[in-house]
Amino acid sequence: WFLLSYIGVISFSIQSYPIAPGLDWSWVYSLNYFAERGIKFGRDIAWTHGPLGFLVVPMNVGSNIAIGASFQLCLYAVFIATMIYLVSKNYFTNFQLFSFLLFLSGGSWTWELPRRWDYFICLLVLFFLSLSMKMGKKWLLPYIIAVLLGVILVFIKFSSALLAISSIVVFGLISGFFDKNRFLISAMITLMGIPILYALIYLSYHPSFMDMLHYLKDSIEIIS
Repeated sequence: WFLLSYIGVISFSIQSYPIAPGLDWSWVYSLNYFAERGIKFGRDIAWTHGPLGFLVVPMNVGSNIAIGASFQLCLYAVFIATMIYLVSKNYFTNFQLFSFLLFLSGGSWTWELPRRWDYFICLLVLFFLSLSMKMGKKWLLPYIIAVLLGVILVFIKFSSALLAISSIVVFGLISGFFDKNRFLISAMITLMGIPILYALIYLSYHPSFMDMLHYLKDSIEIIS
């Protein structure tokens, strides 16, 4: 429990950004301005970040800081709650927990500062995929959480989302070597669930099917 408490301390980070001149700050301000003014990705703008990008780089524009801080706090709460569950069920040995602690503390120094929340979401996707492997017959819930986080990441930063979704696809393929039923279910969720979730989230943000396709096309072209 001491190691878990330490993980909770070093992984906690709720961040906002000041409004300041300079190239590095201009795109951050733009994401917050677009969100506040209702400028739509896929219709009005294309960028490496998406319509939810302001959540990970909130500025004092409208209520963006409160919304962004709430989102970051939710990610942290999901991470800590899952860690508490794992430790209480003895899924981790002390060595495994210590190894994870070293990885996490190392990442806090080597990641770009301020923290790249898109990287943290990728870490959570890998975390829940690993958890899915350890939970036996209860594997489906952490797998679905990983898929949901991967799809949400599409609307934060597309290149990071590709990394997360690629990990989900590879996990599904590897699972086929151990459990045919798990492979079939994970394949169905990946092939059908991800596109459906993507469509539902985008259309709730901006109800235009053509602009939804434009957003996907523009995002792929930008990172190509």
